[in-house]
Amino acid sequence: MEIYAVRGITHGWGRLITVMGPAGDAAVRAAIGAHEEALGDITVVATAGNPTQYHAKRQGALERLIEAAGITLLTRDQWDAHKAAIGPPHLLRISFAVAPDTAPLFEAALAAVSLSIALVEEGGQWRLEALVAADADLADLHARVLIAAAAKAVDAPEWVIEPVPETDWIAAVQADSPAIRAGRYHVHGSHLPPDRGCGVVDIEIDAGLAFGTGDHESTRGCLLALDGLADRLRVGRALDMGCGSGLLAIAMAKTWGAAVIASDIDPLAATTARDNARRNRVGELIETVDGDGYDGAAIKRGAPYDLITANILAGPLILMAPDLAGHLAPHGMAVLAGLLARQEDAVVAAHRAAGLALMRSIPLGDWRALVLTRA
Repeated sequence: MEIYAVRGITHGWGRLITVMGPAGDAAVRAAIGAHEEALGDITVVATAGNPTQYHAKRQGALERLIEAAGITLLTRDQWDAHKAAIGPPHLLRISFAVAPDTAPLFEAALAAVSLSIALVEEGGQWRLEALVAADADLADLHARVLIAAAAKAVDAPEWVIEPVPETDWIAAVQADSPAIRAGRYHVHGSHLPPDRGCGVVDIEIDAGLAFGTGDHESTRGCLLALDGLADRLRVGRALDMGCGSGLLAIAMAKTWGAAVIASDIDPLAATTARDNARRNRVGELIETVDGDGYDGAAIKRGAPYDLITANILAGPLILMAPDLAGHLAPHGMAVLAGLLARQEDAVVAAHRAAGLALMRSIPLGDWRALVLTRA
């Protein structure tokens, strides 16, 4: 992989090079780590996450860095010509490590300026990933992250910015996405046939930028909870808080023929949910809205709800417990997910304080789905 850097001018305090692109930045940081003694006087000067500038005071240090990292050094004119030749990336992916309790804060900070946001867990480590347009204002994005970190009194995360290749990644995901069965629910992409069997609730959801295709344990747990309620709960109005792809809203509309409001803080998710509802022939039952929490006019107008689903994260679930209780009908049920087993007690305690009682806890690996009702 070619790594490019642009030579800076010589200043009284030293020389600069600017490394272009996250792959190059990672290689340069690795080279600095491997050659710490020789390159110890090189200072990293972060500029809105990407590109990153490296400053050296000692003569020859930058030359040794360039050699160690395998950098092709260009003039600014050569770099501009190179960019014109390869063309700009369609999307950029911003990612950084987060703690589960701070993830909602950073997610909210980037929501208004991102095309999509996802929280990814790998090996017990959490990472927030945001997709932004190639011409996004990176300085503004960086400032939003810094403000969010300061508000929580935590260190600002180190982020990586990388171009998203121009590939049909949705088709690639679909090809590797089998149908999911959870109780009566059969969830599949458009590349797979439906299940028209007796008693089966068939839902077609393609992988997209919005979360929720049924393959994650938290979504599967919600579907199993809905399956357990289907024959014992009467539902006239329902709310899917943090709807993502609209899967749970569609499941409720198909199961009970109920009027459902599907809400998400991400406008793209609300649009995706609307399209999926129409595809599953329940568009007339589902009203999609974008907004933060329970403050929207449509959500207030639709209350109280016989059934509320919220597959989000433990932090927002705890914060919104009083609002959920205030929008739930006297006989209503709530299905909550997006929480880990170690977070269950805190989530249950917050809802118990709001007047709800735990009816069922569904374990799926490290994840839990909860069914609550009024105490």
